[in-house]
Amino acid sequence: AFMKNMGMPGSIQDELNDLATELVTKQELADAKSHLKGNLVLGLESTAARMNRLAIMEIFLNAFLPVDEIMHRIDCVTRESLLDAARQVFNKEKLLTVSLIPLNSIEI
Repeated sequence: AFMKNMGMPGSIQDELNDLATELVTKQELADAKSHLKGNLVLGLESTAARMNRLAIMEIFLNAFLPVDEIMHRIDCVTRESLLDAARQVFNKEKLLTVSLIPLNSIEI
């Protein structure tokens, strides 16, 4: 999706639509996995980041997932499973559009 515009992404809505309708390339998926895993490992270097990670897991998952398990789950993502998830999350029927404009440019 990113590459079709010669390296310049279109609107966010266009990108979300592409994710929900087209398979990402093998290279895009490999790059995303590498990026996620790299950030996960780098985050282990900071005590604050480790504690933040533990707090987020406790709050949202009510469980602790070891780094090896997270890495395994990232590796298990396929192009097809990503497309399926994107179709559910970026369903046009459920998305809202928000526009931010300066307050002084409209009458209230």
